[in-house]
Amino acid sequence: MRSSTELFSSFRESLTPETQNDIDKLLFLYDWFLDEPDPDRRKVLKGEMRILEKKYNLVTDHTKKAAQ
Repeated sequence: MRSSTELFSSFRESLTPETQNDIDKLLFLYDWFLDEPDPDRRKVLKGEMRILEKKYNLVTDHTKKAAQ
């Protein structure tokens, strides 16, 4: 059985370079969002993530409870 990392890598490789870039950007922004203590900066990061989420019709929850 393949690990979740292997499955994700396989799936990612089947996507266009633009989509791969967007995934990398979204993951980077989300990681930054989780570590950012400043509410104003978190708001900006959330806005940037929502742009990408809308592009791919993603439904997400960025509350502190969801991150735990």
